[in-house]
Amino acid sequence: MECRDYQQQVLPFLREELEDKEVICLLNHVDECENCREELKIQFLVREGLDRLENGGNFNLQKDFEKKIVNARRESGHKYNLQIFCSVLQGICILSAILILLWNCIF
Repeated sequence: MECRDYQQQVLPFLREELEDKEVICLLNHVDECENCREELKIQFLVREGLDRLENGGNFNLQKDFEKKIVNARRESGHKYNLQIFCSVLQGICILSAILILLWNCIF
């Protein structure tokens, strides 16, 4: 994917509309790409800043931005790792069933 593809994912990320795998890919990209990280930060600051102005909330948006990144990485990573584990476990079960069938056919 190119930067413009990642930048199109910024708003869905902030609205928590991305799949876990997409979140992980986006976060890995913004770790390496300063321009995309800056775009993500700007969109976050604008979105959160406007919400907080309307609601009279406090302003430590830089800290909240970092917290959002950390939380998104943790939540998506756990879910994605669980999906991988379940897929591997399913593969092991299928392989076991095939081996049992082969064993019964041979003996």
